[in-house]
Amino acid sequence: MRNVFTILAAVLALAACKPQEQILQTWMGAPEDKLVSIWGSPTEAFTTEEGVQILVYAKDPRNDLIVPSGGRTSAAGAAREVCETTFTLEEGRVVGYTRGGAGC
Repeated sequence: MRNVFTILAAVLALAACKPQEQILQTWMGAPEDKLVSIWGSPTEAFTTEEGVQILVYAKDPRNDLIVPSGGRTSAAGAAREVCETTFTLEEGRVVGYTRGGAGC
């Protein structure tokens, strides 16, 4: 019986990831100003030497709020479980994204 629950939990976890992937896919080609107007200010932002913009959003999985820059550790200095979504932009438009972290 325990195996049935394990399999069910795995299936549910995979099903929960698919809608997130579909949502992120809708951002492909979106302009930077629209991304920032919906997602808010990124946790980190930088531009590579090649001119590619990187916007990183770290969210606290407990409340789905953006973690401010420097907020990836608790007051005690322990690493927080966050889910990071990184958008790659070229010429002001989203051309890619990644998602990962212990809180995803």
